[in-house]
Amino acid sequence: MSSWHLISDTLPSLSPQLSRDLTIPHVSDIIRLIGIRAGTLKDYSQSSSPAPRNKMELGVIFEEGRKHQYRQFYPNRFFSIGEIVFDGIGLNLDMIDSWNDCPVHEFKCSWFSSNRPMDDPEMVKFQDQVLAYQHVTNELGLSECTAPHLEIVYPRGNYKTNDVEARHWVGKFTRDEMKRHWETIVNHRHLVKIGDQ
Repeated sequence: MSSWHLISDTLPSLSPQLSRDLTIPHVSDIIRLIGIRAGTLKDYSQSSSPAPRNKMELGVIFEEGRKHQYRQFYPNRFFSIGEIVFDGIGLNLDMIDSWNDCPVHEFKCSWFSSNRPMDDPEMVKFQDQVLAYQHVTNELGLSECTAPHLEIVYPRGNYKTNDVEARHWVGKFTRDEMKRHWETIVNHRHLVKIGDQ
């Protein structure tokens, strides 16, 4: 007689994020900790539930799959540049669009409702990360732009129909805004305890 035995309720950690340089703080960790300290973001790091880890892994799977699709269909246009370290902070840009004056192209998977406005703290953390990427690529001479791209997929849609939804946003910022934003990140990098990312 056949039977099944549960051996795990968590997706294995295969995401490229986990192989990043853990000797330096990462921009996404700094942004998350700023939000937690300000009380605008929840801290899931101590959760015993497998749900946060599973959601993160599925999000990274989506991002990696989307990057693969872009590179496959536009092989001479989109490419990844790996981890950048700037001002002692690690940044992992999803894609560079070599045909666009604004080359930063980031992908995100959100488990929140697609009805959440872009000024919601959970959406702002995505924007903050993309804004940092755009600032650093400008500082490195890879672009001269203030309008990065952000694609978000919502697997649960707006929670009413549960239809998968997607949004492609283009930001618009000033150089001063990007500089002040980056300075805030640099001034809070001490929040990341090396090895705990």
